[in-house]
Amino acid sequence: MKAFDRDITRLREYIAERAEIGKKVSRLDFGNGEDPSSFSSEGKPTIILREDTWVELGNPGTASLAVVLLTESLELVNDGAISLVGPDIPEVKGSLPFAQILLVGSTTLKDEDYRKLNSAQYELGLKGYMIKSLPSGLSIWSRASKDGVQDGLSFAVLGNALGDSFKSRFDLQSLEVIFVTSSEDDVKELGDISDKARRILGAMNKMVEELSFDCSTCEYSDVCGEVLELKKMRQKLLESR
Repeated sequence: MKAFDRDITRLREYIAERAEIGKKVSRLDFGNGEDPSSFSSEGKPTIILREDTWVELGNPGTASLAVVLLTESLELVNDGAISLVGPDIPEVKGSLPFAQILLVGSTTLKDEDYRKLNSAQYELGLKGYMIKSLPSGLSIWSRASKDGVQDGLSFAVLGNALGDSFKSRFDLQSLEVIFVTSSEDDVKELGDISDKARRILGAMNKMVEELSFDCSTCEYSDVCGEVLELKKMRQKLLESR
C-alpha cells in the first residue's frame, strides 16, 4: 500500500514545524522507559474509575484521533522510533487532547489487512491503562491510572507495548509511533489524515462486509477513484465471487 506515503512525509514536516515554534518534541524510542511486559494485564480487562484516574487522553470534550498508516515504502518508517509532541503522561494530571499515529512498514501485508491493523491498536492490554473508545470513528479515549503512573507508565511504555503487540501479530518490517498531546489545534490539524484513513476503511468495509460493488450508488466512489489499492481490492473480490 502506498496510499499514505505523502501523508507520512507530511507528518515529518508537521513534527519539525512544531519544534520550530517551540513546542516540546521528544524522541522516546523503543527500549526506553519501563519494560512494557511489566505492565501486561495478561489478557484481563483493565477498569479504571474516574477517582483512580491520573489523566484522560482524548476524552469526548477534547480532540482525539487514532490511525494506522500502512506503507510498502520501508524507507519512510523509522523502525523503533517513538515521537511525542507535547507533555508526557506523568507530566499532566487531568485531561489532554490525544493523537496516536502508527506508521507500519510492510512489503508482505495485504491491502485488506489494513482493517485488522486499525482494530489492533485498540486491543492493547496494559495494567494502569484503559482504552474506552471503539475503532469505528478512528478516535481514542483512554485513561491512565494514578497507580500506573506511580509504577512508571509513560508514552515510552505505551509506544513499546504497541510495537511489541503489532510485531508479534503481523508480518511487518518496521513500526514507528507518534503521539500528540500539545493542544487541541495540533491534534485537529491531523484531521485530514484521519478522515482519509476513515474513508479508505469505510470503502473496504463496504466491499468486504456488504459485498457491494456498485460504484454508481456508493458513497465512497470518490476515494476508490483516487486509491489504487481499493480498485485492486474491488477487482479481486469480484473475481472471487
